[in-house]
Amino acid sequence: MLFTTLQAQDYNFGFESWIDHGTYEEPEFWGTFNPVQFIGIQVIKDTVDVYQGNYSLKLSAGPIPAAVAVLGSINVNSALIEPGRPYSERPTKLKCYYKVVLVNNDSAAIAAFLTKYNTVTQQRDTIAVAGKLFYSDVTSWTLLDIDFDYNSTEIPDTLGIILSSTANPDGLGNEGCELYIDAMELVVPSSDVEEQAANNTIKIFPNPAINELIIETKELPSADLYITIYNVLGEKIYSQPMIQSCTTVSISNLKSGAYVISAGDISTQFIKD
Repeated sequence: MLFTTLQAQDYNFGFESWIDHGTYEEPEFWGTFNPVQFIGIQVIKDTVDVYQGNYSLKLSAGPIPAAVAVLGSINVNSALIEPGRPYSERPTKLKCYYKVVLVNNDSAAIAAFLTKYNTVTQQRDTIAVAGKLFYSDVTSWTLLDIDFDYNSTEIPDTLGIILSSTANPDGLGNEGCELYIDAMELVVPSSDVEEQAANNTIKIFPNPAINELIIETKELPSADLYITIYNVLGEKIYSQPMIQSCTTVSISNLKSGAYVISAGDISTQFIKD
């Protein structure tokens, strides 16, 4: 079977793109605790110890360990980690290159999960998970290759990844623990990509969009077929019946960012500029 590798272009998996907030930086699409001044900068753009490209991601636990990076966002006021970005593939593997330095028998961790919002239960169903705990030092760049464990045949709508340089089970991390990550990628069977593209019966344009989306679907329009928009947390923020095969939806009141739009059982993502 042929495989397609999905790399850094969409969600900055190579950690080449960083947003400068003045007093700190964060990798684009990733949330950190860097904005919290009393914690200090623990997610670092490393320009020296790099596997590929110009930068790598370095998580270095400080006196108050919070060396965490999340594909998604972190509410620094409540310390609530909110992982997840729109994603609709079924990868078989997560790969990356890593290094790790541990202190006092601590551990580091990487966890990835695919979910889909359940409109009946109004909760997120877990489609697949992949993860790895590191219990010993690895001082040279090493390939990590872990499988996704699927418990559903559904197509996900969201991908979440959490990286942490300290994963002590007692919840008390150790200063000095470090985790380096670079060249992350997801591996998807080519046949799955082609099958999904062939079966995708919802089309939206333009994408990205500013004020309006035009939605076309092969589903039979009816009062029971709803167009629904979700934010990256899976919260429903808009819904209307789709009574025509081509419908225009106003998105002028949405904040800029990524969203998931569904029509019946088919979902896809769009960007609001």
